[in-house]
Amino acid sequence: MSAVEGRLQTVAQVAHDVAQGLGRGALPRDVGRLVGLLTGRRRDRAADYMNDPGLLRAYVALYLPKNAARVALLLEKVRAEHHLRSLPEAPRVLDIGAGPLSGLIGAWAAFGALADCSALDRSRRALSAGQDVWAALPTGARVRTKACDLRDKQWPLPASAQYDLVLAANVLNELPPTGRARRVLGWLSHSGAEAMVLIEPGTRLMSRAVMALRDELVAGGAHVAAPCPVQNHCPLLDTRDWCHTALHHERPETVRKLERSARIKPGPLLLSYIVVTRAPAHPVGRRVVSGVLDGGQQQVCGPDGLVTMKLRGARRGDALRA
Repeated sequence: MSAVEGRLQTVAQVAHDVAQGLGRGALPRDVGRLVGLLTGRRRDRAADYMNDPGLLRAYVALYLPKNAARVALLLEKVRAEHHLRSLPEAPRVLDIGAGPLSGLIGAWAAFGALADCSALDRSRRALSAGQDVWAALPTGARVRTKACDLRDKQWPLPASAQYDLVLAANVLNELPPTGRARRVLGWLSHSGAEAMVLIEPGTRLMSRAVMALRDELVAGGAHVAAPCPVQNHCPLLDTRDWCHTALHHERPETVRKLERSARIKPGPLLLSYIVVTRAPAHPVGRRVVSGVLDGGQQQVCGPDGLVTMKLRGARRGDALRA
């Protein structure tokens, strides 16, 4: 087991223990309520559902470890591709839309050490629960939290608060559709960070929203380091397909038990993402953007657009340097 996976196992156990202390009653029952809410129609879901104690404890037990794993394994992948090279060994991280600090906890699992960090979210209860998990982990770093609405135009932190990396996971639906790119670029500018990683679920709907945002960012002069091998229009937007990545993770036993109780089918962690950097990007040569198609070929995105190639052992999301 890698060091990152080992830290994620610790995260899952700590999150489960904290969740047990957040309320009474059977945790699997609360998990069932939460899964039903998250897999139902979005318009039936209250924006402040994390203020429900039962739903919050279920989220901490099940989705905090899963989302921390998504962040940790993605950061590990991005760093292996030699992005984020300018970051210090223990970066200062700002988590936007932090919920119970899933992004910061995932960053700690990826880096092994962080400097003091900050987290923004609308739910004080979620931030407080995340602080409980953070305090029980051997991070050695402090986290400042602030409850705020991401839709507010005013930057919620003092100008003196500067960071190396911004994380924003599952936030696009909290933002008005108009002006999303401008707001995201503002996060990078105000934070002073060298890079920002934006992560959304790997569904067709959210992945295509990320792809469209990515085009807006590039048109606005941003540098997108990953997953894109080019800085012009995303060719997948001209198809019905969507750019997403599958990350494979050794799920902790506490997570597996809750998944079984909620009848969640196990599988890889699916996500869509973009890495935006302040300096000009050094993207990979090509990126695999499909599974294996008829004839054993796979679709690859590169400087010459979308092409099909016969590859050996390549997975969707893999970088090809040649």
